[in-house]
Amino acid sequence: VIYNVKLSEGEPYTMGKLVITNLSLEGEKRLRKNWLLRSGQTFDLEYFNIFLSEVVKEALAGTPVNYQHIGHFLQRDQKTHIVNVLLDFE
Repeated sequence: VIYNVKLSEGEPYTMGKLVITNLSLEGEKRLRKNWLLRSGQTFDLEYFNIFLSEVVKEALAGTPVNYQHIGHFLQRDQKTHIVNVLLDFE
């Protein structure tokens, strides 16, 4: 038996906007400084997950922010292949 498999990933998604809500100006500034994906760069889901699990905690160390409960949403546009990242601090 011989199998021929052709895989096609399709067009990659790129980073759009980073939207942060319910955080102090200082906290938002810290997060934006540590967010490495710039608008137009290829979106990396693995980086996003690491950012949520590790980088947020480090960036907000010493602040009175409860970073255990971060609402997050990836807004994907299938036509433009742009992903907007929304982070909400409860």
